[in-house]
Amino acid sequence: MLDFSFSEEQLLTQKTIREFAEKELSPFYQHHDKTETFPIEQWKKMGKLGLMGSRIPKEYEGNPVDYVTLGIIIKELARGDPNCAYVGALTIVNEILVDYANEKLKKEWLPPVARGEKIIVLGVTEPQCGSDVSGMKMKVEIEDDFYILNGEKSGISFMMDSAAMVTFAMTDPEAKARGVSSFFVPVDNPGVTLQSYKDMGVKAMRRGSAFLDN
Repeated sequence: MLDFSFSEEQLLTQKTIREFAEKELSPFYQHHDKTETFPIEQWKKMGKLGLMGSRIPKEYEGNPVDYVTLGIIIKELARGDPNCAYVGALTIVNEILVDYANEKLKKEWLPPVARGEKIIVLGVTEPQCGSDVSGMKMKVEIEDDFYILNGEKSGISFMMDSAAMVTFAMTDPEAKARGVSSFFVPVDNPGVTLQSYKDMGVKAMRRGSAFLDN
C-alpha cells in the first residue's frame, strides 16, 4: 500500500513556512497589492530560508528540494501572499538553466537568484497565440555566431522587476512545438524594451511585455 503521508522533514518544512508566511508575508500583502510594488524585502527573506533556490543545486547556493516539498512550500507561501507563491513557477526557469546553461552563466546568475537578489522570468506567451508554443511568431536569425531575436512576449509575471528572461522562439517551424529553442536574455541588453500594464489582481507581480529587437 502506498503511503502518501508527509515525512517528518516535510511536516517541519510545512510548519516553518506557514509561520513565516503568517508573520512575514500576510501583514504586507495588501500594501504591495494597493501600491503595486514588488515585495523585495520579503523576497530576500525567502532567499535566506532557501525558498528561492528550490531545484537549484547546492554548488550554486541552492536548495534542491523534491517536488512534493516544493508543493508544500508553494501552498504555504500562498496563504500569506500569492505573489510570493509564484516562486514555484519560477523554478521552471531555474531548472532550464541548471540543465542547459553553460557553467559561466550558471555561476553568474544562479547564486543571486537563490539569494532572492535577482529574478529571471519565463517568456513564453505571445499576444496572438497565448502559451501555445506551436503558434509562436518570435523570429530568430543567426548573424556572426549571434542569435537575433525579434518579436514580443506578453503577460510575463515579474517582468518589470526582472534582471533577465528565459524566452522561447521557433527555430524549426516545420517541427512546430518540437522546433522551439530557449534563449537567455538579460533585460538590460540593447534592443530589449519593457512595457507594463494594469492587472485586476496580484498587482505586485508587475506583469509586462518584452519587445525584442536584438
